[in-house]
Amino acid sequence: VHSDANIHQTVDWILKKRPWSGSRNFVNVSEACGGVTKESSIIDAGCSSGKIGLALALKTGCRLICLDSAPSGVLLARNVYEELSRRTGKILKVDFVEGDIQNLPYKDEFDLVFNEGVIEHWPDKKTRLNAIYQMIKSTKPSGKVIIWVPNKKNPFYWIYKRIGSFKPPVDEW
Repeated sequence: VHSDANIHQTVDWILKKRPWSGSRNFVNVSEACGGVTKESSIIDAGCSSGKIGLALALKTGCRLICLDSAPSGVLLARNVYEELSRRTGKILKVDFVEGDIQNLPYKDEFDLVFNEGVIEHWPDKKTRLNAIYQMIKSTKPSGKVIIWVPNKKNPFYWIYKRIGSFKPPVDEW
């Protein structure tokens, strides 16, 4: 169960810190996807509090799906959204979905599918690649997939540091 203090801190982060001017991850999302607009549709896959996706939806008016496998993550994102909406008076286009990133029910639907600090939680390569495949499958042909891996012990972190990007070997799926 998440406390009201956690919810208020997350909303404060979105409103006061202005992630689009200060958060490196948020700026990277905006730059990498070539500009999310109100016509865009995005998934925050493994959303937990949903702060990055909700900040992006607040800034652009895009359609957002906050997806998490944990009911507590979906509830936290919903509570953050409700507080954000209460404080701003804005109704955002947000759906909250309890779902498994290993089995996403979408195909070619989203302009951006991203996650932050999720993919490194699967210890084996096959499972990680399947999660990436599911994200790619859910993205429109012209869309983007963005994955942050904060754990420096994770092999994806060092691949990115070495070559600057990661293109998974599609033939392995």
